[in-house]
Amino acid sequence: MFNLKYLLLLALISYTLQDSHCLVTVEYCEKEDDEEGKIDNGGIDHCTSAGEGICHHCEDGYAVSSNKKSCISFQNCYELEEGDKKCKECAYHYHQNSEGNCVGTLCQQYDNKDVCTKCFDGYYLKNNECKKITIPHCNSVDEKDETKCTRCLWILADPVDGKCIAPTTWIQGCSKYDTNGKCTDCTDYYSKSGDTCKFTSSCPKGRTHVEFCDICEAGFLEDYDGICIGHDGTKDTSSNATRIKIDFTLLLFILAILI
Repeated sequence: MFNLKYLLLLALISYTLQDSHCLVTVEYCEKEDDEEGKIDNGGIDHCTSAGEGICHHCEDGYAVSSNKKSCISFQNCYELEEGDKKCKECAYHYHQNSEGNCVGTLCQQYDNKDVCTKCFDGYYLKNNECKKITIPHCNSVDEKDETKCTRCLWILADPVDGKCIAPTTWIQGCSKYDTNGKCTDCTDYYSKSGDTCKFTSSCPKGRTHVEFCDICEAGFLEDYDGICIGHDGTKDTSSNATRIKIDFTLLLFILAILI
């Protein structure tokens, strides 16, 4: 029975920590929906932004037609070329292949010969291929030495001896750390209190309290919903940040029962 308890705990811990690329969440006072925030699709199906009969942007999975009068089913593309068979502008993290389709890429910038010249943050270019940076919290490395970081996550200080200095514990609401891993500044709706940040007691009228991911691991970006999406296509679950907190509460409850 003793061994069974600890096997269960290990399984729960493994489940709790998996599938998350968010380092810390942040609380925020979001403006409540109003008439101005409503989508104007101009009567065009699957359009999310329109004006005077012209669609400017379509839903995910659709692209603006060449005449801008409709949204056509086309994966990972913003706008189509004349004839609506090939993509004119691919979505972020995607690149047009010879067939005119948009395929996932780790390359952020290409030259006029379609050769990669710059990789997305968290990756470095080696032999015309983007490879994952192995230095924790590092966005870019020295072109001649991939073991030396030249730029860390935006929230951290500049590298020290080619390494990124991260805090022992990430502080919610902190917007900047120094080279000792100490919080030096707080984001909106937070006030500095010693070495930590405290959220304001309440949101002003017209705004609602929400929580989302503020800092993702290197190689990941937050989307509009505050979900970490990797340049390699990896994506957290939409309820991931909240689920982690719930899982830990459940874990502590079960631990109390078992012990």
